[in-house]
Amino acid sequence: MEVAENRDEDMQAQTAHVWEHCVTMARELGESLRRPSSIQKLDEWHQDIWERWLEKNPPLPKTFPPPPLGEIPTIQPILDEAGLSEEGKQQSNCVGFYGDRVRSGSVLIYRVLAPERATLSLVMGQGGQWVIGQLKLRSTFKGVAEARQTRSSIQRRVTLLFEFGLPSPPRMS
Repeated sequence: MEVAENRDEDMQAQTAHVWEHCVTMARELGESLRRPSSIQKLDEWHQDIWERWLEKNPPLPKTFPPPPLGEIPTIQPILDEAGLSEEGKQQSNCVGFYGDRVRSGSVLIYRVLAPERATLSLVMGQGGQWVIGQLKLRSTFKGVAEARQTRSSIQRRVTLLFEFGLPSPPRMS
């Protein structure tokens, strides 16, 4: 019921992604599934199981290939496995599992610091152009209009970065 009443879930099923991430990690760890009674309990389980998963699956010390999209103070590339794992933990998302994709050059991951904390992925689109794959905001209790405004603001900032060296402006995929 809590998820159904949260209008932000209409735009992006963040709770479903967190649940799926928890289920995946529980299965890999051989643990029983929980039935959290609220989004807060799900987030607590996610943090707890993520820490246990990282203990058994420490990040590789390798750095990723340099990203073609440069850094600005509010949008920073994640350059190694440890940073990717930390981003997933801080943001309660599954980006910590994306190491192989980043190493292969098919995905780039960025830490967004403003106007709101978020995780940004760029994926190689058709025709070899980078496009915004996902933009995961940390807060799940915002109103739909405010979340759209934040996404729009971040997309404008990324578009500015594209003007300094990437093949084309991003499109939401």
